[in-house]
Amino acid sequence: MKKFVIFLVVVSVAMAGFSQEKKELLELVSGPEGISIDSLDGQETILKSKEIYSFINSKFQEWGLDQPSPPTGKTIVDVYKLKGDATFAEVFASISGAKGERTLSQAQINNFSKNHQELSSRLEDQLFFFFQANGEYWVASLCVRSTGRPTISPLKLSYDRSWHPSVEPEINFYFVIPRCLK
Repeated sequence: MKKFVIFLVVVSVAMAGFSQEKKELLELVSGPEGISIDSLDGQETILKSKEIYSFINSKFQEWGLDQPSPPTGKTIVDVYKLKGDATFAEVFASISGAKGERTLSQAQINNFSKNHQELSSRLEDQLFFFFQANGEYWVASLCVRSTGRPTISPLKLSYDRSWHPSVEPEINFYFVIPRCLK
């Protein structure tokens, strides 16, 4: 009984930085301890990481998104599975904290993609990462195709597609979100 109570307290603390709407849209799947991303110098952009991805969408270059970021310290992220229908903007808005705290750098996205491939190994599952470039918010969409290696594409946060886990139950939609430690 004691272990069960401790687990509930840890999960409650881990989710304390998120609004009620997020709890309904997203389900924590990475566990209460989260997943660690290394300290990075921020210079490795997605376009410079061809060894990680089997395909990098040319929109990263066309839209001017190939931008390094300042160095980042060790970061804990949580992975959430989308439970209800939502657009990127709805998921992004449901996460409490300053907008910049909801994003990862491209170097952090690369580090996660390289070191945690077990989370994206099922064909057709989608992992989404929020990032910033050109003063705007974007989404990096990672998916494993038949090659067994991930592909990655940028999408605008304002992209008006609603993701429907209820309509596409064979595909899992995951969001990788940095934990706001306050």
